[in-house]
Amino acid sequence: MVGVSGACNVADEQENALDEVSGAQQKGYVAYDDPCSGIYLPDQPPFKKKIALTFDDGPNLEKTPKVVQILRAHSIPATFFVVGHRIDKGADLIRELDSDPLFSLANHSYSHSNFREINTDGRKKQLIDTTKLLLNLNVDTKFFRFPFGSADCEIRDEVSALGYMPVGWHIDSGDWCFEMGGGSCTRAVYGQYMQREYIPKEYETSMSDWIIHQAEQLGGGIVLMHDTLSVTLTYLEPLINGLQARGFEFIAINSEDVFPQLNEAVATAAPTTPIVQPTPSPSQEEQCIYVSEYVTSSLNVRASPVSGAVVGRLNKGDTAHYLAKSSTNDGWHQIRTLGGAAGWVYDGGAEQWITIGACR
Repeated sequence: MVGVSGACNVADEQENALDEVSGAQQKGYVAYDDPCSGIYLPDQPPFKKKIALTFDDGPNLEKTPKVVQILRAHSIPATFFVVGHRIDKGADLIRELDSDPLFSLANHSYSHSNFREINTDGRKKQLIDTTKLLLNLNVDTKFFRFPFGSADCEIRDEVSALGYMPVGWHIDSGDWCFEMGGGSCTRAVYGQYMQREYIPKEYETSMSDWIIHQAEQLGGGIVLMHDTLSVTLTYLEPLINGLQARGFEFIAINSEDVFPQLNEAVATAAPTTPIVQPTPSPSQEEQCIYVSEYVTSSLNVRASPVSGAVVGRLNKGDTAHYLAKSSTNDGWHQIRTLGGAAGWVYDGGAEQWITIGACR
């Protein structure tokens, strides 16, 4: 039986999961063959019916173990791209995954921020903070996936210079859309966030059939899914059965014979450990925000600046950890609440609604 506080934690994770997936499944996504995109992979199809499953945004204490149970039942390898702010709570689960030769772990940033909306220092902190948490659990990885697949050439170069290999995807499950649509991914839902063509009508009610269709078109590749969504649990087993029935073989992303360029780049990348951070100046020491007395009610905490979904609120006098200032949206700041939830708040212009200073 789950206690009251445990139930609240699970509910919080469920509320945050969809925001992290859909918040910037943004307009402007580009095809996987654009080398500046965060989606890009150097190895291109066909893949001779070899396919690799990857799962983003965990660990989720409720859903990830169920995903793992299904994978183990079929002896399916997979890579889990974990979010740093969930590592402490999911430490035991991460240790379990790391000890199983079927699975591997990779970096998916600390707070699932859009890397095109934070500055260079903020991006480095996202990578380094997550790496440190993983190293504390004896997990060392060079694989990294951009939240929302959001990057450009300059940002990709930054990440590579730090010793990480960006891992995009060839096949987008669209699971976020099926989740938002209650099991169906219609044009009405998909079109709110994407400018690419819609999921064909014949696949709107079956995520597994949609993935299988793409796999057959490409001959395999790397699949993007999320172990934080209910639809993943619904469709994972039918997907595995459907692909195996069509002669597909499941592999890991470190399969050098299928993804030679990806793995060659990893082998030649600069070491990510030990990580040496520059000595922080006083302004770079850990800072907090304090909600000003000028706030009449509360500040919305949004999943992304300006129009992101509201994921929480801060009241007058509340405190939160300060992460970064948006480089593209004036007055917007990335924060992490004391409860561990990450998001963005607006400062009211000239920081009249918040004060930024040393944590006390």
